[in-house]
Amino acid sequence: MKRTSSRHLALLALVGVCAGALSLAARGQNPGVRAALMREKLEHSQRILDALTREDFPEVAKHASALKALSLAADWDDPKSPKPFRYDMQALEFQNLAEELADKADARNLDGATLTYLQLTAKCVSCHSNIRKAKKSAKPAP
Repeated sequence: MKRTSSRHLALLALVGVCAGALSLAARGQNPGVRAALMREKLEHSQRILDALTREDFPEVAKHASALKALSLAADWDDPKSPKPFRYDMQALEFQNLAEELADKADARNLDGATLTYLQLTAKCVSCHSNIRKAKKSAKPAP
């Protein structure tokens, strides 16, 4: 229980630090900031894979919590996004999976953490695919 509490406090601190800079920039629809945040999410994801292969559960939990914090800190929903795409639903599912991954790591459940990591990765691929499809269908015909 103590580990989970510490992880949640660290997550809240990271969200607080990130929220000011990242959320404001993302709300301004700055493509450079969005790209940097996505690169950071990719980096944490790659570190999770590395940590899983080494069974380094504290590292898995740390980077899973960082992924959730990035998702919470930034306002990713772009008002210019084509509808009916709803990023908020995608983000909530991503955040839940990141938290579940950290919980599995805290429980030292390698199989559960690995499966949750795969689900988290599939969520990333699905979301990016949905965004591309929505943008493509929203473009006016020539």
